[in-house]
Amino acid sequence: MRYGYLSQSNAELGQSVPKRTYYEAITELQKFARIKVTGELDEDTAKIISKPRCGRKDVRKRTRHRRYDVVGKVGRWRKKVITYRLVHHTQDISLDAQLNIIRNAFAVWQNISNLMFKENTIEWADIVIKFVAGQHSQCIPFSESDLAHAFYPGSVKGGEIHFDDDRIWVGNDEKGGLNLKSVLLHEIGHTLGLGHSNDPGSIMSAWYTGLEVLGETDIKAIQSLYGKPGDPFPIEENGGDEESYGKTVTASTRVPSDKVTWPVVESGTTEPPDPCQKAVDAVGLIRNELWLFIENWCWRIDRNGVRPNFPMKIERFWRYIPNNIDAVLSPGHGDIYFFKGHKFWRINSNSDRSDGEPLTNLAFPSFVRKIDAAFIWSYNEKAYFFTGNTYWRFDASTDDLKLDEHYPRLIKDVWQDVPTNLDAVYTDLYGKTHFVKDFHDYLFRDPFMRVKRNGTRVFGSNWFQCRKRILLRSDFFNIPGNNATLNEMHFFTFLSIFLYQFFLLF
Repeated sequence: MRYGYLSQSNAELGQSVPKRTYYEAITELQKFARIKVTGELDEDTAKIISKPRCGRKDVRKRTRHRRYDVVGKVGRWRKKVITYRLVHHTQDISLDAQLNIIRNAFAVWQNISNLMFKENTIEWADIVIKFVAGQHSQCIPFSESDLAHAFYPGSVKGGEIHFDDDRIWVGNDEKGGLNLKSVLLHEIGHTLGLGHSNDPGSIMSAWYTGLEVLGETDIKAIQSLYGKPGDPFPIEENGGDEESYGKTVTASTRVPSDKVTWPVVESGTTEPPDPCQKAVDAVGLIRNELWLFIENWCWRIDRNGVRPNFPMKIERFWRYIPNNIDAVLSPGHGDIYFFKGHKFWRINSNSDRSDGEPLTNLAFPSFVRKIDAAFIWSYNEKAYFFTGNTYWRFDASTDDLKLDEHYPRLIKDVWQDVPTNLDAVYTDLYGKTHFVKDFHDYLFRDPFMRVKRNGTRVFGSNWFQCRKRILLRSDFFNIPGNNATLNEMHFFTFLSIFLYQFFLLF
C-alpha cells in the first residue's frame, strides 16, 4: 500500500507484513475513508483501494478538532504572488480550453485566500503543470488508481503538478472522462501546502469526487496558512524556515541508511570566505534564484540581492554533496547536478542523497577529469559544459542528459572573447549569459556570440559591495572585452574630477 498506511520497510522492500501491522493499516485506512471499521479487507475497503485518487500519501496525523491538514511552516510559499505555467498539455482537450480551466482553478483559490496567482507563459514558474505518463521525471510511476500527484512548496520539485496523460480528461460540462478542473483544484491545494482531508465534501479528499468548488475545510486550511483576502500577509517575503529548500517532500521510497554507505562530507571552514578575496567555485540558476558556491558555503540571491541568513553551509541544503564543487547545473525538470573532479552528484525528487557517479555515466570520455563550468543556455535550452579550452553540448529536454553529436568543440571557435579554464558560467535573473574567471564577469551577447564590448565587470559587485577593492588590482583592466588600460582608466578618472570641479565654478 503506497499511500502511507504500511511502512516502507514492510510494503516497499518486499518483506512480509505481520498480521497485527496489516490489521492496523487496514483499520487506519477505514477510519480515514470513513467506512465501517473491521480491520479486514472487506468489500467496502476493496472498493476504496481501487477507487481513482491522488497519488500522494494520505495524511494520518491531525488534531481532533479539525479535519484538514497543512504541511506547516516548511511547506508553504513565502511570497504573496505565485506564478504558474502549463508546460506539457493533454490532447484530450483543446489548448485554449485547458488554459481557461487552469485560470479558473487558480481564481477559485485566490478568491478565498490572501494569495495572488499570475500566469507565466515565457519563463519558468513557481507552479508547473505537466501531463505525463508512466515513469517520468524521476518520480514513482502512476498506479492503476492514481490520477495525478503534486509536490509541496520547498521540495526540489516544489510546485510541480503531474497529470496521468494515459487517462481521458474532459472539460467542466463534458462527459466520458475525468473532470480536469476538479483534479486540478485538488493538486493546486498540495502545491500550496495542503494535505489530504477525510472530509468527503472537501476538494482535498484523497479520492476523486468530481467537485468543482472548495469545501469549508479547504477554506479554513488555506486561510490558516496565508490568511483571508485583504489580510496582512502572514509570512515575510524573504524570511521563513530555510531547512526545506532542496529537500524532497514526496511519497517516494527511501532506502534505509543502514543499507548504503554514503560519503562523509568534509566539514570545511567554520567562517564564510570573503567573496572579494576568494574566487567563486560555481554559480547556478536553481528555480529562479542564483546560488553561489565557495568552499563549503553557499549564497542564495534573488532580485533583491543576497537572501537573509546567507551565506550558509552547503550541508544545510544538500547534506551529501562534497565541498569545493567545480560546477552546478539545474536543467529545470527537478534534478540538480553537482560536479567535482571526475564525479557528479545528481539530486532529485526521490532522494537528497547521492554517492556520486563517474563523468563517464554522462557520456564524457575517460580523459575528462574535471568540469570547469556548466549552465543551461536560455537561447536554446541546451546544457553546456566547459572543460579547459573545449565545450560540450547536451540535450536537457528529457530527464537524462544526452550528449549531442560532433562535440567537443573549441571555445574560441564559437564563444568569441570567452576565456578558457573558466571558474563559472551562469544565466542571470534577467536571462543574460555571464562567464566568470578570476573575479572577472564577462557579459555575453547571445545574438552576436561574443563578449559585450566594455561589458566586463567585477564579479559579484552588485551583491557583495567589494568592487573598489578589486578595481585597485592593475590586472583587472587588461582583459578581453574591456578595451581600456589602467592608464586610460586613470586618465578618465582625472578628467571626470576636473569637469566636475569646472562646473562647480560656473
